[in-house]
Amino acid sequence: MLKCLGCMCTVNDIQSLLQHMRRHVKSREKVLCPFSNCAFESNVLSTFKAHVSKKHHPYDTDALKGDILICQTVNDNVIDDSSTTLDSVS
Repeated sequence: MLKCLGCMCTVNDIQSLLQHMRRHVKSREKVLCPFSNCAFESNVLSTFKAHVSKKHHPYDTDALKGDILICQTVNDNVIDDSSTTLDSVS
C-alpha cells in the first residue's frame, strides 16, 4: 500500500497514488513529487503531470520515497514494512 503524504490516504498502486495526488493539485494544493531524490513540488496540474511523465516514467514502486511505501506484498502476502523486512519472510 502507498500513502499520500498530504492527507495520509492510502492506495494500492502508483497509478492510484498519482491520480489521488492530481486531485490535490486540482484543488491548488501544493504536492511534493513522490519519487526518491526529487524535490519537485507544484500546485499546477499540467506542470505536475508533465514532470512525473518526463522524469519518472516508467513508474517503479522501488523508486518511491520511503515514507510513501507503507507495506508491500510478497507472494500475495502483505508485508508491513514498519515491522518486517523481506529477509525475514520465508
